[in-house]
Amino acid sequence: MRTKDMLRKSKIKNQVRERIKEYDNIPTHSALNSYGNIDNHEWKQYFLRDDNTELPKCPFLRSLIDKED
Repeated sequence: MRTKDMLRKSKIKNQVRERIKEYDNIPTHSALNSYGNIDNHEWKQYFLRDDNTELPKCPFLRSLIDKED
């Protein structure tokens, strides 16, 4: 990704996070990350909890296991 695109993406992400702060009474969840980062796990972002805790493992894995049986 080009540097100009990365800067634009970062600016937009920061604007969104600032708006969330105005709406939410808790800090930004630690699972929120950026698409494409090696340490990003998209499934965690689908299951954000209001108390900022995280699920121990991906709940989608269960459906894969069930299909194999």
